[in-house]
Amino acid sequence: TKLKIPVQPGVGVRGLIGTVIKHSGLKTVKVAVKRHYVVPKYRVLVLRTRKLMAHDPLERCKLGDVVCIKGCRPISKRKHHVVTDVMQANVQLGDIKLPELPSFTSGQPPININVLNETYMKQKEEAEGLKLALKEQMETRGVLQRAVKLKKIREKEKQKIRKEKESSGGEDEDTIPSLSTWGDILGRAMK
Repeated sequence: TKLKIPVQPGVGVRGLIGTVIKHSGLKTVKVAVKRHYVVPKYRVLVLRTRKLMAHDPLERCKLGDVVCIKGCRPISKRKHHVVTDVMQANVQLGDIKLPELPSFTSGQPPININVLNETYMKQKEEAEGLKLALKEQMETRGVLQRAVKLKKIREKEKQKIRKEKESSGGEDEDTIPSLSTWGDILGRAMK
């Protein structure tokens, strides 16, 4: 019997190829359509799966069949594909193999995993060395910042003492605080 399938114009002749993963009612199957593509920036193969509802007018699809589906007018709310052909019957879901892609290296030999591991370990050691150097630098920077703060505090104290001398008119050298007093002043400034 020849069926009139309302195929949507502009859809490719081949349609989509997928695996039946569920019977979703009378004359309806759920088909998992796998596609893979390469992300050019990272040169990584990515696998994406879409689950589409498809109309099966003859109810000939079984779980695990590889089928060809095409887009058509909406048959129901979520069903707008129709099964055109059962390509391979009763295939386990894990047995489907994707076609091989051309190599990214354009004629170069494949990358050795051991070389990648050695490179990774070298980069990791360099990063740890940089972390240690940065930590030492930050500690040194902290000491320098404390010294700069202490110097500013000393300058402020000296200015206060000079103002007091000018206002009182005396010029005693004994009024400049000793080093032990500077530690107390710094402790108060850090709080």
